[in-house]
Parts: sequence; C-alpha cells; structure tokens
Amino acid sequence: MNILPQRVTNFYVSNQLKGSDMSRVVNGLVAGTLMVSTFAQAGNVSGFLAQRDAMYVYNMNVTERVSKEFWGIDCDVFQVLFKMDSGSTSFRHVQSNSGATADTLSARTWFPNPLYSYQSQFAYSLSDTATYKVFGFESATLNGVASTGRGTFFAYCFSTNPNARIFLWDGEACRIKYSNGSSVSSVCM
Repeated sequence: MNILPQRVTNFYVSNQLKGSDMSRVVNGLVAGTLMVSTFAQAGNVSGFLAQRDAMYVYNMNVTERVSKEFWGIDCDVFQVLFKMDSGSTSFRHVQSNSGATADTLSARTWFPNPLYSYQSQFAYSLSDTATYKVFGFESATLNGVASTGRGTFFAYCFSTNPNARIFLWDGEACRIKYSNGSSVSSVCM
C-alpha cells in the first residue's frame, strides 16, 4: 500500500532514483522513508502538506566556520539528511519569524555532537510555525584537530504554502544557490 500522494511518489521515482550510482539509490530510499515520517510528525499542520522544494548537494565542503547554510522559508517541516564522506561536521539550527534573528549565529542552537565520516547517514527535522528555518554547517574537530569535512546533503521543504522554498547560502563562494540551479551573488563569510 502506497501511503504517499501519487505526485510525491512520482517525483522520487523520476528525479531521485535514476542512474546507476548505488549510493544515490540508497539515499533516495532513505529520503522516501523520511517523507513518511515527516507526514507523521506534522500533526500541528492543517491543510495539504506537500513537498514544495528540495535541494541536493554532492561533495559539499564544510570548513571551520559556518560556511554553508540551508534556509527553508515558509516550510512547515524543513528536513536535512546528510552523510559525511570525509572529515566531520557540527551544525546549528534555528527557527524564527524574523529573518534577522535567523541570520544571527548566537541565536542558533548547536546540535550536541559532531558527526563524523565513519558514522551513518543523519537526518534532522524542524517543524514549527516559524517562517524561517536554518541549518548551518561547519567542520568539527577530531582529536583536537579541525579538518574540512565533505559530504552529501539533501534538504526538503514540506508545506501547506505552495510558495515555500529552500536555498543554500555558500559563504565561501559568496553565492546563494536555489534548487532550480540558479544562483545570485551574496555576502562572503
């Protein structure tokens, strides 16, 4: 029995599971499983909760400062799934109705433990009525040494608002990247 809406299922079959790369197939299956849990988590949402935007970034570097941030705007549930291929990452998250507050690093909550390349995939969801939801990534330290981490990152936006969206702020490249592949210049870190 398929419990996902047909258009969501079609999105994953046509966009996520093509190609022969086994890790992409596994990542797609994990993402599909996360969608099922997302629908179960969003009990506080009234209306039709659908995937409004998604972004996939392969071989993304994370450095010593928060240099990469996924922003979800108007997402009822904003979810990241990632696997570090090398090195490690620590990340912060925030939910706010103020873009200025969401942009302030001191307002963000650290996830308590760094995540290393020898660990399994990791997923985290933010579900709240806040307009802005942000995940910021930076490298963590292993045995007292900070190293550049590299990983595969997926971000998903589920919302009752058809205009909900995701973007990636890349502080090293001084760009904001959108899920449609376009980008604009931005401030550097």
